[in-house]
Amino acid sequence: MKKLFLAALLLLAVPAMVQAQNPYALFSAVCPSGQTLYYGVDPNGRGANVTWPNHENGDFWAGHTKPSGRVVIPDTVTWVYNDVTHVLPVYSVSQNCFNGCTGITTVVFPETIIAFEPNAFAGCTSLDSIFMPQVPPELFSGQPIGMSENGAFYIPCGTYQAYFDARYNTIHTGAGGVPCLEPEAEGVSLTLLVDDPEYGFPQIVTPGVNNYVRCDSIAIIYAEESWHYRFDHWSNGSTKICDTLYVDHDMTLTAYYAPREYTVTLTVNYEERGTTSGSGTYTYLDTAELRAIANDGYHFLRWNDNNTDNPRLFVVEDDANFMAIFAEGAGIEDIDAGNVRVFANGNNIVVEGADGMRVDVFSVDGRRVNNGNLPKGVYLVKVGNLPVRKVVVTQ
Repeated sequence: MKKLFLAALLLLAVPAMVQAQNPYALFSAVCPSGQTLYYGVDPNGRGANVTWPNHENGDFWAGHTKPSGRVVIPDTVTWVYNDVTHVLPVYSVSQNCFNGCTGITTVVFPETIIAFEPNAFAGCTSLDSIFMPQVPPELFSGQPIGMSENGAFYIPCGTYQAYFDARYNTIHTGAGGVPCLEPEAEGVSLTLLVDDPEYGFPQIVTPGVNNYVRCDSIAIIYAEESWHYRFDHWSNGSTKICDTLYVDHDMTLTAYYAPREYTVTLTVNYEERGTTSGSGTYTYLDTAELRAIANDGYHFLRWNDNNTDNPRLFVVEDDANFMAIFAEGAGIEDIDAGNVRVFANGNNIVVEGADGMRVDVFSVDGRRVNNGNLPKGVYLVKVGNLPVRKVVVTQ
């Protein structure tokens, strides 16, 4: 498989005006491995360098959470200054950057790193592996970096001579030289699949990697989510939506998604008039059965969206709110709706076949009105316990 090389390093210059106003700005951002790192803006326009946040009494991270575990440094960070957004390449690791971060075990550098300043990892006693970019960053020779006794630089295939010439083997930790180790694999493939393309799609977000992993075997994967489905897990059991993989053989991973949950909330126009059932949490495309239950002396008129079904079947596609509107007046025994006719005649509403039944006419906002000389508009007619009829008066 053809090896992957970066032909050039593209750096985004900071605008001259920004440089003049703010020669060194400290800001923070969450890195791909989940830790919060701190960055300074280079006044010479090279980009941003990873740095320490606060130095007090010998502690370069005083008052801040020290990163631990595997730390993946991004290739770019976003800096907002004077309401202008700048995307800056991460070009260096500053002096004493991770000084005293004893919990760090691994650091992964992006291809944009061009400088590695003295004592960047002083006191990082658990650090045993640093994964390096294709081109050796500039090195201040002879400065200790504080790796563990078994620590090593892991370098891309075919770069051993370049790192040897850059004198990386001369850096001491107090226990001798730090070795530069090339992995044995010439290259491995990483293929990402999805259980259903409608749910979302996974992607490899490692710079310069597309279904092919450099032989340093580090890849960052991300599961993009769709509107109605959330990421659930990878086929290897990981539940991290953004994960860092150590790939030492050809791998295929599948991203699995699950429908999102939504809330259906039911209310009533007046609490004394009735209650509802059907409120709750549903998953996407579930069918909720909504019911409006009238108290004695009242009857259900409609939902706030003018739907008169009761019970009502509702397909859940998002959070939803419904109000059950009840009106005064008790219904009587239900009869065959086919015996009752309700229609407009001029500016009056006529009800036929409703002998002995209570008839109420309401405006669309739920107010009872007198049936006579009605203005133009839409009216709701309640006959006994029959479903509400909608009548349009046009004269």
